[in-house]
Amino acid sequence: MTAGLVLAGGRSERFGSDKLAARLPDGRSLLAATVGALAGACDPIVVVVAPTGTVPEDVPPTATIVRDAVAHEGPVAGLVAGLDALGRIGGDDGRVVVAAGDMPGLAADVLVRLAGSLGVGADDGDGPPACVRLEAGRQRDGSRLAVFPFAVHRAAGLNAARAAFDSGERRVRAVLAILPTTVIREGDWRALDPAGATLLDVDRPSDLPGRSSASR
Repeated sequence: MTAGLVLAGGRSERFGSDKLAARLPDGRSLLAATVGALAGACDPIVVVVAPTGTVPEDVPPTATIVRDAVAHEGPVAGLVAGLDALGRIGGDDGRVVVAAGDMPGLAADVLVRLAGSLGVGADDGDGPPACVRLEAGRQRDGSRLAVFPFAVHRAAGLNAARAAFDSGERRVRAVLAILPTTVIREGDWRALDPAGATLLDVDRPSDLPGRSSASR
């Protein structure tokens, strides 16, 4: 099994409250649902939260909780902390699927495809690809590549994240730009997830699954 990493140390500013504790129609917290979805393809799983952040009590106990060293340093700091922790925990062959903490619709088949496209034996980053990303509709920055989820070789990803962080970058896109990358075309991964739920992220209460179109 490939390892999983959930970045959950954000401020939830657009949501207006602790969104990772928000409840879905089935009663689970948003973070628990995300971890559960990732667990369909990944083991072990590390969740990175803010230094004083609360963790919903229904998050599976099999997930390892890691705290950012400093509050609100951004997702790149969380990426460094999480990939470093996975190195200490140990994993299968260095492959890691990385997701944000607000993605309850992650499809296991898509995650397996992401990790499988990395191949094996490149944990030192020697040879492409070190990263696999999903093609999607036009993104906020004008690109056609989704940020999350992505798959990365742990050591290569950690080196890139540290380099980006030390240069002052706090955007995950900056880390991904450093890594030799393979792209899974939208038509290919959508065959495994026709609804595209894998890319659902929750920024506002109206984004929560189960909300009517009128509430959006």
